[in-house]
Amino acid sequence: LAQTNGFYSSEPFDRCLLDVEPACNLGQIYQTLNDREKAIAYFQFALSVDPNCAIALEQLHQLSDIQS
Repeated sequence: LAQTNGFYSSEPFDRCLLDVEPACNLGQIYQTLNDREKAIAYFQFALSVDPNCAIALEQLHQLSDIQS
């Protein structure tokens, strides 16, 4: 639905959640699988949609601490 804009314009949720939450979920999955590059890519995508996404910011911070 999100890709085709086939949802109701009066839906009671923030439309950016259609991209941010799945991206964060995938980032966390890849982080669990120790695929750091894919995890970072998904968290960065989430931040490109919502620069204030707390989950993505926190996870990227943790990933940068791991690398250091």
